[in-house]
Amino acid sequence: MVESDIDIYNITEDERVTLVGEPHALRGAAYLRNRGPGKISLREARVLCAPLQSAMGQETASPVPVALSSATLHPGQAQSVALTLELDRHTPPGEYSGELEIAGRTRPVIMHVAEAPRLRISPKSVVIDRRADETVVKRVVFANEGNVPLRIGALGDVLLGEDLLLRRSLSVTLAAVGEQRRPLEDLFAEIARDEAKTMIRESGFLQVRNRSLTLRPGEVSPLDLEIRLPEKLKTNTRYIGRAPLYTTELEFVIVMMDGERQ
Repeated sequence: MVESDIDIYNITEDERVTLVGEPHALRGAAYLRNRGPGKISLREARVLCAPLQSAMGQETASPVPVALSSATLHPGQAQSVALTLELDRHTPPGEYSGELEIAGRTRPVIMHVAEAPRLRISPKSVVIDRRADETVVKRVVFANEGNVPLRIGALGDVLLGEDLLLRRSLSVTLAAVGEQRRPLEDLFAEIARDEAKTMIRESGFLQVRNRSLTLRPGEVSPLDLEIRLPEKLKTNTRYIGRAPLYTTELEFVIVMMDGERQ
């Protein structure tokens, strides 16, 4: 196969191929035409570019392999092929340029790396088995697995709900959907608002105090949480509270045991 057997072009007037997405999965398409006299099977592609430095200081090797959906082109045939490029997951968001190479032919490529906030929490559920009106300290480890800095601010007051009460809210919502011709989100919002009043009255708030923390991409750091339980929790009951953090949440499970902790 000689270089002139394959043409790479775009569906628009712009000759550049565009790849868009989060660092681990930039996606796009290239449009290929077989100008040669024989059948051509394509299975490989790559991007030639200057090494991309991630927020962790690591460099992406060049050339970068590109996952190419296999294609077989007969003489004169044109076909679109899907492209997937995987960069270091901590590559900062932004626009990067290079060249896409397929079967010896190249075309300019633009890589638009999107923001990818990824926060991992361990443990994801903090379990507390203490009496009401006590203060405990729990350590949680946060890991920034994305490509932008993440800030963990003061968690503050976390609304607690009795486990059975939360289940009842869901059951009531599902039952109401079958009885009324109203959108699910409207019914859920109304019922959740009513149940929230009950939860505040019967359970209250979990007071969580912590220092602020900023995590750079790839950084891992522990954080101590000082947690004070409300006074009006019932014994032999389980309570659940959730603090939203970016695209995830930290769950608090309070198990109120009868008597002193063994």
